[in-house]
Amino acid sequence: MSHNDGASGNYILKGAPGSGEPRLLRSSKVEFKGTAGEYFRIWAVNTCLTIVTCGLYLAWAKVRKRRYFYSATLLDGRPFSYTADPKAIFKGYLIITVCLILINVTNFVHPLLNTAASLLFGVLFPFLIHKSLRFRARHTVYCNIPFRFHGELSECYRVFFFAPMLIPITLGLFIPYWDFLRKRYFYGKMGYGSQHPDFCGKAGAFYLYYLLGVAVAAVVVVVPVFFFYPLFSGYFTEILMNLPEKQRRAAAVGLTFMGTMLVGFIVVTVLNVILYAKTTVHCLEHTSLGRVQFICELRAPKLLWIQISNLVAVLLSVGLLAPWAQVRKHRYVAESITVVSDASLSEFTAGLKQQEVGAVGDAATDFFDMEIGL
Repeated sequence: MSHNDGASGNYILKGAPGSGEPRLLRSSKVEFKGTAGEYFRIWAVNTCLTIVTCGLYLAWAKVRKRRYFYSATLLDGRPFSYTADPKAIFKGYLIITVCLILINVTNFVHPLLNTAASLLFGVLFPFLIHKSLRFRARHTVYCNIPFRFHGELSECYRVFFFAPMLIPITLGLFIPYWDFLRKRYFYGKMGYGSQHPDFCGKAGAFYLYYLLGVAVAAVVVVVPVFFFYPLFSGYFTEILMNLPEKQRRAAAVGLTFMGTMLVGFIVVTVLNVILYAKTTVHCLEHTSLGRVQFICELRAPKLLWIQISNLVAVLLSVGLLAPWAQVRKHRYVAESITVVSDASLSEFTAGLKQQEVGAVGDAATDFFDMEIGL
């Protein structure tokens, strides 16, 4: 059992894994020192240059954004850093763009050629995901020690190529388990320096989260429809009755389409927020890096409120409040995480630095040193 008082550097009591005996752990809460005003300047330049270059600046914009958010995110008073080369990200974007263009072009040439091109891209995609995860990890640095992704390419193909084939066969019942496999592949393989992670999450929890998400999304949609549909249906029916028959049919189809899209958007938004919050908490609290463990206080209701209010603010400001919305969400997610260990983080990272001296890294660059925008 553990208690987190929320103050970085204070001690909390937690059961030692596998022993049942209590031990004292030092807690370090993640902090975010960024501000909307600072990021607005970066966002404005990124947006303008991306538009002027017809999207070619997108990779450089992503690097500038990540470098700001990483440097403003502190753990134990020390910031993270992002060291990626924008040209590598641009290379990944270029490969994906060329593949998508070829798939669309072959659709006009011959259906069989389009099918072959789509299958080839499907076979190539897990390889690109694997390289992208390794790239992202290697260029995420804390205390001059990079993260490392230890996932095998063969497992990536099992998770991202073969596993999705079971979704239609199981009529969608495999989706929660596929989500679990993807999270396990990420959290269970994302190491820090020479330290390998240990992930002990449960697939059953993902099925419970999906059931909860679907139930909440249904309530969020059904209750307003139940109360407001009789009111608005009469109003719109009266308007439609005053239109000519042809226009009335077109207007009815348009209103039905808009209503369906709105309901679908609400359902997807609520479901995604609940699943993100619940699975993130579950995965973080079931992941350890040697003597380091994690506590996550991310809450779905608050995150949903942040998402909805951010969306309203961005729409009303015609996009100008997008930097404020991004900073606000990132701050809440980052500051919900606390790192706990039976030693100080300074001692932990110092030990890893000594191990790194004799370690053979994977920092050699080649043609596939890239990111595809995960």
